[in-house]
Amino acid sequence: SNIEEQLKIGTIARLVEEKGVFDVISCAESLGNQFQFEVIGEGEQRPELTNQAPANVTFHGAVDNDSIPNYLSNFDIYFQPSKHEGLCMTAIEAMACGLPVVASSVGGITESVVPGETGYLCEAGDIECFCNRLQQLRADPDLRNEMGAAGRHRVQTRYSQAVLVDRFEQVLMKTKTV
Repeated sequence: SNIEEQLKIGTIARLVEEKGVFDVISCAESLGNQFQFEVIGEGEQRPELTNQAPANVTFHGAVDNDSIPNYLSNFDIYFQPSKHEGLCMTAIEAMACGLPVVASSVGGITESVVPGETGYLCEAGDIECFCNRLQQLRADPDLRNEMGAAGRHRVQTRYSQAVLVDRFEQVLMKTKTV
């Protein structure tokens, strides 16, 4: 792809404090118009976020689960700057769609994303690290493709439907009240 064209950076998150969406805005301001940030999700921070967002951030609001793969397939990089996170299904879905992931090293993200192999992890709130990693991936389309392919392979081997169903059943068994 042409180095002049905008790279699409996607984030899927509830627009609440723990998801770190203000970090998307900081990165968009810092990185400028070579990057187009697409944010999917709804939440209490939306008015404040949209007020502060530069022109290279688009808010799509909540979308239907079935259309998430369509959005993901239009992104070049998946970005999850959460402050706190559980299993983080969206990062797993992004990897399944062959996207490299730049994310904060919190919660389940640290089990899904292999730094240097399927994407990059930064400390939560480390804007400089996020920006550096996004720029590194912008400059190297081959690296994006390699990481995307590695992520897809990881999901296929670790997070097949059967494995996820099994995991969720184990969680349910553990949390069931006796």
